[in-house]
Amino acid sequence: MAAEGDGISRPLSEQVNLLGAMLGEAIREQAGDELFGLVEELRGLAKQALVEGDDEAPRERAAGRIAGLDDATLVWLLRAFGTFFQLINQAETREILRINRERSRGGRRPESIAAAVDALAERGLDADGFARLLAGLEVEPTLTAHPTEARRPSVLRQERRVAELLEDLQRPGATPEETADTLDTLAAEVAVLLATDAVPVVRPTVDDEVAQGLVFLGHGIWRSVPAITADVRRAARTRWGRSIAVPPFLRYRSWIGGDRDGNPRVTPEVTRRTLVAHRRTAIDLLLADLAAWRRS
Repeated sequence: MAAEGDGISRPLSEQVNLLGAMLGEAIREQAGDELFGLVEELRGLAKQALVEGDDEAPRERAAGRIAGLDDATLVWLLRAFGTFFQLINQAETREILRINRERSRGGRRPESIAAAVDALAERGLDADGFARLLAGLEVEPTLTAHPTEARRPSVLRQERRVAELLEDLQRPGATPEETADTLDTLAAEVAVLLATDAVPVVRPTVDDEVAQGLVFLGHGIWRSVPAITADVRRAARTRWGRSIAVPPFLRYRSWIGGDRDGNPRVTPEVTRRTLVAHRRTAIDLLLADLAAWRRS
């Protein structure tokens, strides 16, 4: 179950092939060779349909094959292809980061904060004007418990672990033993991800949705917001030769546990627990950062 990587970069193609091979082995171990053969058959028909375009025959053969399957086999098919797309999403995210790093090493990266600051300066904006612009800027992304994003927090953590291991594989200077250990760990994570139900079997409570939102806070948001602020400060200093105050223009919000759009499950008590959970998470993250700084 490996993508040939037509039209994508070599590093991404290599990681897609690696993840596909590991997933194939996990499918064999957990569901058997017959199920793996079925997955490969349907993948081949899907690729053939894409290549041949107007020819409906491959689609019809795939549809007919699926129509004759029992429920248990269908569940495994959904699990196999769903896991594959989860893994590819992580590989694509790492590839975006890799490309951005390469562009940054080559000078000013297009579509970066530094490029935006330079564009403003070329239009006549000075450092004081930029500071005033920032003071009036409000960016407020909002977290919401959308039904299409119902993955378990444990699955989100597993996906993040896969992404970290993919980055480790691209780290220069690793010894053969270190690379082998990383590959073994990655294969184990892929197998665990395949064996884990991505969507809860019972409807999540509002508290569950809050916990899922806090996973994003603790991983991506907590690190990204200070990094973006630092990029703005660095770009201004590089352009105008002096530091400027960067106000907190980027603030994340959340509707989870506090929305009043008619959801009867969101009660005042639920909102109180939500606020407590957010406060506790923020304190825990701050304490973890303080402990890390103390050790450094």
